[in-house]
Amino acid sequence: MNQTAIFIIYLIYGLAFFAIGAAITFRNIRFSNLAIASALPALATFGYVHGVHEWSEMYWLLMQESLDQSNWMLAEGGRVLKLAVSYFAMVWFAWAMLDVNKLKHKEWFKALTLCVLGIYVAVMLFHWQVLSVDRYLSQSAVFTRLVFGFGASFTAGVLLIRYGLNLKKQSGLGGRYFAYSGFALIGYGIAAGLVKGEYGLWVPMLRSFMAILLLLFLLQALKVFDSEREKQIQSQLKKAMQNDRIASLGQLAAGIAHEIKTPLANATLALDVLKKKSDNEEHLQLLSRIKRSLLRANHITQEVLTFARTESASPQRLQVLTLVNSALDLLAYRARDFHILTDVSAELVVEGDKVALEEVLINLLTNAMDASDQGGNISIVAAQSEGLVRIEIRDQGSGISEHILDKVFNPFFTTKSAGKGTGLGLSISREIIEQHLGQLFMENKQQGVLVTVCLPSGEAV
Repeated sequence: MNQTAIFIIYLIYGLAFFAIGAAITFRNIRFSNLAIASALPALATFGYVHGVHEWSEMYWLLMQESLDQSNWMLAEGGRVLKLAVSYFAMVWFAWAMLDVNKLKHKEWFKALTLCVLGIYVAVMLFHWQVLSVDRYLSQSAVFTRLVFGFGASFTAGVLLIRYGLNLKKQSGLGGRYFAYSGFALIGYGIAAGLVKGEYGLWVPMLRSFMAILLLLFLLQALKVFDSEREKQIQSQLKKAMQNDRIASLGQLAAGIAHEIKTPLANATLALDVLKKKSDNEEHLQLLSRIKRSLLRANHITQEVLTFARTESASPQRLQVLTLVNSALDLLAYRARDFHILTDVSAELVVEGDKVALEEVLINLLTNAMDASDQGGNISIVAAQSEGLVRIEIRDQGSGISEHILDKVFNPFFTTKSAGKGTGLGLSISREIIEQHLGQLFMENKQQGVLVTVCLPSGEAV
């Protein structure tokens, strides 16, 4: 073989894999909610180890003619060993991708993987007994490439494609490039595991091409972590500004509580005394109306205090199903007039303040009941997409006019009739959800309104 060509091809070959390892290592994935972040260190390890392996292969091919024949067997054994070590990192990546994809029968696939490893070891031991040393080393290299070079790469590639397609479907964030990386990995597995190097120099050229293709697609896919981190930083900045605003409102609310709640309480007590001293029916009716107005003013003041509260949440892992059931229990008296349809998995978990999140669900369900006719359907559906738990509450009311839909989260804005709402429920709910680094939004559907709560998942997916 042309030594210059060998040097250039294997230099690029090893560099491509080493670059794959470096691209993952120097990407900030520590705070990522993407499930694949847990599997990428295995791929980075494969990149580094396999890159070093290919560079050492270059040295072997260039120096084998000058190698002392007495050391030839030892050198061949070392080649097979480092080949197996490099591909074991690919097995690790494939194993990790089984967890990432959350396959229905992943334990079966893991058991099958262990069986294949057991068969590999058994065949290697059998060959050691029946083959000559040089024949054994030759067959070991071929068998290792077949089982791990092709088998592990093909499995990891298929799982990477599946993950990429699911990611594209759920959020679109870099999903197609993860899928493309999977196809490139399968291509490399075919070139490295099924095509023998003895066929000519075009074989390492093909392998180098597939490695470069994998690198290019992976570089594009890894940009998703930059986008995700930027969103996390923006969310944290937004939360910090919100906390400053809430702190200012809290000081104002404290003044309101001191200046308004005490006079309201005194007026209510005085009113009760007057009611006991009056026998005039007309006067009693007027006093009752005044008391209702005072109680409503007191309720509004309390809502303002709730809206401006500054206490920090005590985060804990919470089952979404438990939150939904708790909210429905508290609304049981009203809920019996409606058909409540729930589709919430017990596996969905979020982190946050239990009381605050229950308050949000109670507010949203109360609004849905207010908007629906008796006997109407109200659905509660929760599902997990990439890193987020989405809780959707849908009613069958008349909907909200489009020109006021963007105002419903403004403080004191309400579509309810006078005396039936303070206009703070949705504002408070949005504040709570945003404090939990989530989102709350509302949209009209063909029948009624759909309210969606998005919260960071309590576990990676």
